[in-house]
Amino acid sequence: MRSLAVVLVTLGTLGGASSAGAIVGGAGAGPTDSYPFMAALVDHQSASAYDGFFCGGSLVAPMLVLTAAHCVAARTAAPGSIDVVLGRTSLAASVGERIAVTDVIVNPSFDATLLTGDVAVLQLARPAAEVPIALAGSPPAVGVTTMLLGWGNLTGLGGTASYPTTLQRLDAPVLDASACDLYSQFRTAFELCAGDLTALHGACDGDSGGPLVTGDAAASWQLVGTVSYATAPCAQANAPPVFQRADVVVPFLDLQRPPGVRALVADDLRDGRIRLHWSARPGALPADHVIVVVAGRTAITPSVTATSVVLTGLPHDRPVDVALTIGNATYGEAQAGATVVIVGRPQVASPPRVTVRAGVARCTLTWRGILPIHRSTRWLIDGRRGPSTATLRVGGLRGHRVACVVTARNGDGSRAVQSTATRLR
Repeated sequence: MRSLAVVLVTLGTLGGASSAGAIVGGAGAGPTDSYPFMAALVDHQSASAYDGFFCGGSLVAPMLVLTAAHCVAARTAAPGSIDVVLGRTSLAASVGERIAVTDVIVNPSFDATLLTGDVAVLQLARPAAEVPIALAGSPPAVGVTTMLLGWGNLTGLGGTASYPTTLQRLDAPVLDASACDLYSQFRTAFELCAGDLTALHGACDGDSGGPLVTGDAAASWQLVGTVSYATAPCAQANAPPVFQRADVVVPFLDLQRPPGVRALVADDLRDGRIRLHWSARPGALPADHVIVVVAGRTAITPSVTATSVVLTGLPHDRPVDVALTIGNATYGEAQAGATVVIVGRPQVASPPRVTVRAGVARCTLTWRGILPIHRSTRWLIDGRRGPSTATLRVGGLRGHRVACVVTARNGDGSRAVQSTATRLR
């Protein structure tokens, strides 16, 4: 059943106020219009998104949809009864995606009678492919033109209901709070008054939970409100709908976001040591556990406020899988991983020595343990710097003293070793 909350108002000529449904007086979205964040809440048992549609919503994170609490409060014990449809402007289309809901979290401050605190969050079964909308950090000023989106009733003033398949949009200027004085429960600290004061323009049943936005596709959208309630019948003159302010619900929304890893960097890979450092996704619930796993075994559990850790004594010169888990026991975990090669300082069994064969001097040495990845040789002739070559032709150097210096490197670790000077004969 399509919804628009209605609350009773004192002005009898206006009738009652109800949760808002479809948009009256708007225009259908065009074929090139795109609102990737726009969500349709549909009944899971309905194969048709149009037949099963009952409320709107906004994708605010890959796995979170913000909607009105009065749309879903009765379904908290049965989140699986809701699917979320994204990526389409027509409920009759087959494009986009339909994702099951695994959890319904209603604002604990929600008052079902007054419709205050009328927000809820739906946790999706998997990340959506669509792009979430950003939440405004403050309410728009009076006079700013916003846009209302929804699939609600097209007919206001109590006429025969008609629900569109195509998403409707309607410009809604932000009004002074006094325009919503007809609602005794209206609170400017939490709610926004916006809309056209002429009759047959505004939210109606089916629009509840849907977005009120500013911006555009080019300049990026911002969510400023969610449809909450209006008069019954809807779309009366001088009776604008009421929206829950998006900037006010940010703290509630953040509590539903599991911790996330924004970046994981592994560096300082030398001598069996690695330094991991990371940054958490902003706006997420603080972690209550952090686990670092190296090569399939738990290596360390840093402080939940840590952003880096140094691990030592790790295997050298072979790929090692490193995984970082940041989690919250209530709302889930996020993981990031990398495969690194930890190298150590090259080791030699003994200093190099100069050997001469067939008129060519070579620098020979035996490596042990950690082998070098990069190696270079330079020669000293009578203590002075000579050529940087792998071998040295004896030629006219007979009777001179020569030595070789071998420098080997593995990442940041390096070792330079010099042979004892040898007189060429």
